[in-house]
Amino acid sequence: MSTVTREWGVGSGEWDLPKLGQLPTPHSLSFPCPFSYHLALIWLFSRDAAVLSSPMSIKSDPANWTDPRHRCGYDGEETAKGFLAAEGWEILAHRFRLGRIEIDLIARRGSLIAFVEVKTRKSTAFGSPLEAITWSKKRDIVRVARGWMDRHGRPDYVYRFDVIGVTLSRGGMQIEHVEDAFRPGWR
Repeated sequence: MSTVTREWGVGSGEWDLPKLGQLPTPHSLSFPCPFSYHLALIWLFSRDAAVLSSPMSIKSDPANWTDPRHRCGYDGEETAKGFLAAEGWEILAHRFRLGRIEIDLIARRGSLIAFVEVKTRKSTAFGSPLEAITWSKKRDIVRVARGWMDRHGRPDYVYRFDVIGVTLSRGGMQIEHVEDAFRPGWR
Protein backbone atom coordinates (compact mmCIF):
# COMPACT_ATOMS: atom_id res chain seq x y z
CA MET A 1 0.00 0.00 0.00
CA SER A 2 1.37 3.37 -0.92
CA THR A 3 0.78 6.60 0.92
CA VAL A 4 0.40 9.81 -1.01
CA THR A 5 1.81 13.03 0.39
CA ARG A 6 0.34 16.34 -0.68
CA GLU A 7 1.76 19.78 0.01
CA TRP A 8 -1.17 20.62 2.28
CA GLY A 9 -1.27 17.45 4.33
CA VAL A 10 0.15 13.99 4.78
CA GLY A 11 -2.08 11.00 4.05
CA SER A 12 -2.20 8.35 6.72
CA GLY A 13 -3.89 5.64 4.69
CA GLU A 14 -4.47 4.67 1.13
CA TRP A 15 -5.13 7.81 -0.97
CA ASP A 16 -6.43 10.06 1.79
CA LEU A 17 -8.04 13.16 0.34
CA PRO A 18 -7.46 16.48 2.13
CA LYS A 19 -10.25 17.97 4.16
CA LEU A 20 -11.69 21.34 3.22
CA GLY A 21 -9.69 23.19 5.89
CA GLN A 22 -6.42 21.71 4.55
CA LEU A 23 -6.87 22.95 0.99
CA PRO A 24 -5.10 26.10 -0.09
CA THR A 25 -7.53 28.95 -0.58
CA PRO A 26 -7.89 30.85 -3.84
CA HIS A 27 -6.59 33.95 -2.05
CA SER A 28 -3.35 32.26 -0.94
CA LEU A 29 -2.44 31.19 -4.48
CA SER A 30 -2.34 33.18 -7.69
CA PHE A 31 -4.64 31.96 -10.47
CA PRO A 32 -5.34 33.73 -13.77
CA CYS A 33 -9.12 33.63 -13.33
CA PRO A 34 -11.54 32.83 -10.49
CA PHE A 35 -12.58 29.51 -12.02
CA SER A 36 -9.07 28.15 -12.53
CA TYR A 37 -8.68 27.36 -8.80
CA HIS A 38 -11.74 25.12 -8.92
CA LEU A 39 -10.66 23.59 -12.22
CA ALA A 40 -7.27 22.79 -10.69
CA LEU A 41 -8.95 20.99 -7.78
CA ILE A 42 -11.26 19.06 -10.12
CA TRP A 43 -8.27 18.04 -12.24
CA LEU A 44 -6.28 16.96 -9.18
CA PHE A 45 -8.98 14.69 -7.80
CA SER A 46 -10.14 13.30 -11.15
CA ARG A 47 -6.54 12.49 -12.05
CA ASP A 48 -6.10 10.54 -8.80
CA ALA A 49 -9.40 8.74 -9.34
CA ALA A 50 -8.36 7.79 -12.87
CA VAL A 51 -5.12 6.29 -11.58
CA LEU A 52 -6.97 4.33 -8.92
CA SER A 53 -9.62 3.01 -11.28
CA SER A 54 -7.29 2.09 -14.14
CA PRO A 55 -7.98 -1.62 -14.69
CA MET A 56 -4.83 -2.44 -16.67
CA SER A 57 -1.22 -1.49 -16.38
CA ILE A 58 0.72 -0.36 -19.43
CA LYS A 59 2.48 -3.71 -19.72
CA SER A 60 0.13 -6.63 -19.23
CA ASP A 61 0.69 -10.36 -18.83
CA PRO A 62 0.09 -12.25 -22.10
CA ALA A 63 -1.24 -15.25 -20.14
CA ASN A 64 -4.31 -13.16 -19.22
CA TRP A 65 -5.11 -12.00 -22.77
CA THR A 66 -8.45 -13.18 -24.11
CA ASP A 67 -8.44 -11.61 -27.58
CA PRO A 68 -7.17 -14.21 -30.08
CA ARG A 69 -5.64 -11.46 -32.26
CA HIS A 70 -3.35 -10.40 -29.43
CA ARG A 71 -2.39 -14.01 -28.76
CA CYS A 72 -1.64 -14.50 -32.47
CA GLY A 73 0.62 -11.43 -32.49
CA TYR A 74 2.44 -12.55 -29.36
CA ASP A 75 2.95 -16.03 -30.82
CA GLY A 76 4.39 -14.41 -33.95
CA GLU A 77 6.82 -12.42 -31.82
CA GLU A 78 7.92 -15.59 -30.03
CA THR A 79 8.40 -17.29 -33.42
CA ALA A 80 10.48 -14.34 -34.62
CA LYS A 81 12.61 -14.51 -31.46
CA GLY A 82 13.37 -18.17 -32.17
CA PHE A 83 14.12 -17.39 -35.83
CA LEU A 84 16.56 -14.60 -34.94
CA ALA A 85 18.24 -16.71 -32.25
CA ALA A 86 18.75 -19.50 -34.80
CA GLU A 87 20.33 -16.94 -37.15
CA GLY A 88 22.87 -15.97 -34.49
CA TRP A 89 21.22 -12.87 -33.04
CA GLU A 90 21.15 -12.11 -29.32
CA ILE A 91 17.74 -10.81 -28.22
CA LEU A 92 18.32 -7.74 -26.03
CA ALA A 93 14.70 -6.77 -25.46
CA HIS A 94 11.23 -8.07 -26.21
CA ARG A 95 8.38 -5.54 -26.25
CA PHE A 96 10.55 -2.56 -25.24
CA ARG A 97 8.24 0.32 -24.35
CA LEU A 98 8.55 4.05 -24.28
CA GLY A 99 5.23 5.32 -23.01
CA ARG A 100 2.51 3.44 -24.86
CA ILE A 101 4.61 2.74 -27.95
CA GLU A 102 6.72 -0.37 -28.23
CA ILE A 103 9.31 -2.09 -30.37
CA ASP A 104 8.65 -5.79 -30.68
CA LEU A 105 12.26 -7.00 -30.63
CA ILE A 106 15.71 -5.48 -30.23
CA ALA A 107 18.46 -7.85 -31.33
CA ARG A 108 22.25 -7.66 -31.52
CA ARG A 109 24.82 -9.47 -33.61
CA GLY A 110 28.30 -8.14 -32.97
CA SER A 111 28.09 -4.35 -33.06
CA LEU A 112 24.93 -4.35 -35.19
CA ILE A 113 21.67 -3.52 -33.40
CA ALA A 114 18.40 -4.31 -35.18
CA PHE A 115 15.09 -2.82 -34.09
CA VAL A 116 12.61 -5.40 -35.33
CA GLU A 117 8.90 -4.94 -35.98
CA VAL A 118 7.02 -8.24 -36.21
CA LYS A 119 3.71 -8.53 -38.06
CA THR A 120 1.69 -11.73 -37.93
CA ARG A 121 -1.23 -12.70 -40.14
CA LYS A 122 -3.34 -15.83 -40.34
CA SER A 123 -3.60 -15.51 -44.11
CA THR A 124 -2.61 -13.25 -46.97
CA ALA A 125 -6.21 -12.42 -47.85
CA PHE A 126 -5.64 -8.80 -46.84
CA GLY A 127 -2.07 -8.61 -48.11
CA SER A 128 1.33 -9.53 -46.79
CA PRO A 129 2.10 -8.85 -43.14
CA LEU A 130 4.95 -6.65 -44.34
CA GLU A 131 2.48 -4.31 -46.04
CA ALA A 132 0.81 -3.52 -42.72
CA ILE A 133 3.61 -1.25 -41.49
CA THR A 134 2.53 2.31 -42.20
CA TRP A 135 4.60 5.50 -42.14
CA SER A 136 3.11 6.41 -38.74
CA LYS A 137 4.14 3.04 -37.29
CA LYS A 138 7.65 3.57 -38.68
CA ARG A 139 7.73 7.01 -37.06
CA ASP A 140 6.72 5.49 -33.69
CA ILE A 141 9.35 2.76 -33.99
CA VAL A 142 12.02 5.39 -34.64
CA ARG A 143 10.92 7.37 -31.57
CA VAL A 144 11.20 4.34 -29.30
CA ALA A 145 14.53 3.37 -30.91
CA ARG A 146 15.91 6.81 -30.04
CA GLY A 147 14.82 6.24 -26.44
CA TRP A 148 16.56 2.86 -26.36
CA MET A 149 19.72 4.35 -27.87
CA ASP A 150 19.73 7.12 -25.25
CA ARG A 151 19.52 4.54 -22.46
CA HIS A 152 21.56 1.61 -23.77
CA GLY A 153 23.33 2.67 -26.96
CA ARG A 154 27.07 2.92 -27.44
CA PRO A 155 29.04 4.93 -30.00
CA ASP A 156 30.43 1.79 -31.67
CA TYR A 157 26.98 0.32 -32.39
CA VAL A 158 25.48 0.40 -35.89
CA TYR A 159 21.67 0.59 -35.99
CA ARG A 160 19.10 -0.58 -38.50
CA PHE A 161 15.37 -1.28 -38.71
CA ASP A 162 14.19 -4.75 -39.73
CA VAL A 163 10.75 -6.17 -40.35
CA ILE A 164 9.70 -9.79 -39.89
CA GLY A 165 6.43 -11.01 -41.37
CA VAL A 166 4.96 -14.24 -40.01
CA THR A 167 2.13 -15.85 -41.98
CA LEU A 168 0.31 -18.69 -40.26
CA SER A 169 -1.52 -21.24 -42.38
CA ARG A 170 -2.81 -24.78 -42.15
CA GLY A 171 0.31 -26.08 -43.86
CA GLY A 172 2.66 -24.39 -41.38
CA MET A 173 4.14 -20.95 -41.15
CA GLN A 174 6.13 -18.70 -43.42
CA ILE A 175 8.69 -16.23 -42.08
CA GLU A 176 9.94 -13.29 -44.15
CA HIS A 177 12.82 -11.24 -42.76
CA VAL A 178 13.51 -7.92 -44.46
CA GLU A 179 16.84 -6.56 -43.28
CA ASP A 180 17.27 -2.79 -43.26
CA ALA A 181 13.62 -2.43 -44.25
CA PHE A 182 13.49 1.34 -43.83
CA ARG A 183 15.70 4.23 -42.87
CA PRO A 184 14.54 6.99 -40.56
CA GLY A 185 16.55 9.82 -42.12
CA TRP A 186 18.45 10.87 -39.00
CA ARG A 187 21.89 9.53 -39.91
